Amino acid sequence: MPIQHAKTKTKLKHVLIIPTSCFSKVIMERFAEKLKNHIWPFAISYLAQVYDSPSGTQSAAESLMNNFIMPFSDLSDSQLDSFLELATFEEFMHFHNDLITSMAKGFEPDLHFMIYHHNDTSALKLADFGFAPRLFQGISKNKDLINMPYGSVEVMLRYIAFPTRFYRYVEKLFIIFHDGSKETIEINGDMTKIIEDFSKSDKSIDSISVVMVKNI
Repeated sequence: MPIQHAKTKTKLKHVLIIPTSCFSKVIMERFAEKLKNHIWPFAISYLAQVYDSPSGTQSAAESLMNNFIMPFSDLSDSQLDSFLELATFEEFMHFHNDLITSMAKGFEPDLHFMIYHHNDTSALKLADFGFAPRLFQGISKNKDLINMPYGSVEVMLRYIAFPTRFYRYVEKLFIIFHDGSKETIEINGDMTKIIEDFSKSDKSIDSISVVMVKNI
């Protein structure tokens, strides 16, 4: 008798819509009205701008689509801690709105996004939708870093006073040398690479930028 394999069925539970078009507030308000005319077997959540305006390229929607946050300036240690604690979309929205709009008040209408729900008001977890946001921490604007030493990643991170408690969240380093050449060092949370020596005796560094990632 042939063995019968049970068919596995996956049931769609929640749909998340991330619009990156301009004037998403108007578009998603119309979409929300359409939602009311149907009974959906799954929950639907969506992002939309708070204001009726063009959408900025550093909006929360763009950051989620790219899984990457690029602030306008360096973040404080407390802001980095807040980033690493993000677990839900609501938390991400509030963090991103505060982070980006506080640094560019004039662009707030273009950058301010919120998340809205249809049929389900429970907190949406970033991990449930496969998001593990990365954050670019640029150090290059600090003029005191000209001709910094080049050795292990640890030496470089200590030189720029990057706190050790964040080392395990470092995905990669972008380095610009004094001669204009560039290099990327992939770390991906591997602490053995933190102490690995990358010395190049004939090179000195102008700037280092760090990319951090959640949930390594």
